[in-house]
Amino acid sequence: MRQNRKITIRSIALSNLLYQRFRTMIIFVLLVVTTIALFLSEFLTLSMREGIEETGERIGADIIVVPDTFVSSIENALFLGRPCTVNFDRNWLDKIGAVEGVDKVSSQLYLASLSSDCCDSPMQLIAFDINADFTVVPWLERDGITSLKDDEIILGTNITKEIGDKIKYFGREFTVVNVLEETGMGYDNSAFISYEAAFEIAKDPVYQRLLPFRSDSNVISMVLLNIAEGYGLHKVKENIEKKYGDKEIAVYSTNQLLTKFSDSLTNINIYGTLIKVLFILLATVSLYAIFSITIYLRRHEFGSMLSVGVSRRKIINILVWEMFYVVVIASIVGILIVCGVIFPFHMQIKSLFTIPYLLPSAGIIVSMSFKMFTINVLVCVAASFQLFWKFSKMEAQELIKEENG
Repeated sequence: MRQNRKITIRSIALSNLLYQRFRTMIIFVLLVVTTIALFLSEFLTLSMREGIEETGERIGADIIVVPDTFVSSIENALFLGRPCTVNFDRNWLDKIGAVEGVDKVSSQLYLASLSSDCCDSPMQLIAFDINADFTVVPWLERDGITSLKDDEIILGTNITKEIGDKIKYFGREFTVVNVLEETGMGYDNSAFISYEAAFEIAKDPVYQRLLPFRSDSNVISMVLLNIAEGYGLHKVKENIEKKYGDKEIAVYSTNQLLTKFSDSLTNINIYGTLIKVLFILLATVSLYAIFSITIYLRRHEFGSMLSVGVSRRKIINILVWEMFYVVVIASIVGILIVCGVIFPFHMQIKSLFTIPYLLPSAGIIVSMSFKMFTINVLVCVAASFQLFWKFSKMEAQELIKEENG
C-alpha cells in the first residue's frame, strides 16, 4: 500500500502557486524585471568602480608628462585603449629626470597599428624599454619575463592570442611571449614591443609616410615618473611646471587623471540610484495591488480554513512561503539573465563606456546576488505587511460573505 505524502505548509504553498499560475506568473515577471534592473545597474556601476581602482594601482607612476596637444589622445589610449600615435621629444626624459624630487623616470611610445595587419580595427602598439620601465615590468617579472627581443611582443588580455602564437603588426611578424592579466584600462587592448622594433617599423619605406617620426628619431610619447621618498606629489608636480610649464607640455598626477573618471562615475551613480529607487517603488506599489486582489479573491478560501480551525498564523505562513518561493526563483532567474548577457558580451559592453571597466570577482557577484534577493524580500514585505495585518484582524464570517467589507 502506497504511503501518503506528508502535507506541510510549504507543500500547500507550492501547490497554491501551481494552481494559480496566472497570478504567480504576474508576480514572477514583475520581480524578474525588478531584479534585472537593480542587478544590472549595480553590476555595471561596480565594474566601472573596479576598473578605476585597478587602473590607479596598475599605472605604477605618480606623475605623467605628455605633449599638451595630445593630452586627450594619451588619456584615451592609456585608460580606454583607443589607438593613437603621439610624437614627443625624447630629451624630455632627461629633463624631467633632473627635476628635484624625481626618483625614477621611464617612457612609452604610442603607435596606432593598421587595421589590415591583424585585426578589423587599429590596435594600440606601445614601445617601452624593459630595462628602465617600472609600470609594466612588475607584472612581467612575476611571469619570469626580464627581456624582450625585437621580434617578441606582449599582448593585453583582450587580444585573442596565446603565448607562442604569431601576430603581425605593420607587416612585421612577432611571437607572443606573454599575455597580461585583465586590468580594466587601455593596456587590455594594447600590445607591447621594444623601442628597437618600433624604429625598425619606421625604417620600412612602406610605413614612413604613416608615422610622424623616422627610424633614427629621438622620440617618445610620454614620460612616466615616480617621486623620491620624502617629497610630496604636488610639490614635485609644481617643480616640473615651474621649470617647464611654458614648454608645451602637460603635467598630470595619476590621481588627477583618474578624478575625471571618478566624477563621471559619481554622476552615473546618481542616475543609477534614481532608477533603482523608481523600480523599487514601482514594484512595491504593483505588488501591493496584486496582493490586495489576491486576498480579496481568496477570501472564501481563507474564511473556510478559519472556520475549520486553521489558525491565522498558519494561513499567513502559507502566504509567506508562497511569496518566498516566487522571490527566490525570480531573483535567481533575473540574476542569471544579467550574467548571461554581460559575460558573453563583456567586450562589447566594455567598449560602450568612457570609463575603465573591469568585471568584479566571483565573491563580489555572489554578495551582490544576496543583496538583490534581500531587496526583493523587503519589497514584498513592504507591499504585503499592511494587508497581512488587516487580514489577521478579520473574522471568518467577514471573509466568506459575498461582498467585500
